[in-house]
Amino acid sequence: MSEILKKKDGEEVLYIIHHKEDGTFEGLTNNFDAWLKEWNEQRLAEGNREEYDDEFDVEEKTVSYFEEKS
Repeated sequence: MSEILKKKDGEEVLYIIHHKEDGTFEGLTNNFDAWLKEWNEQRLAEGNREEYDDEFDVEEKTVSYFEEKS
């Protein structure tokens, strides 16, 4: 996922991230790779080990926008 904003059939894609170990919700992002990099920078700064993409359940969802009709 190298694109900043991945699109699927013209719709924005978001990723729901849960940790596999205990199912904890960790985040919602439009770029999982960038999220994981930032996540690990924070972990390393706190003295924790780096985590890898296979340690997370990542669910892809498309976003639909609706305009109110007046």
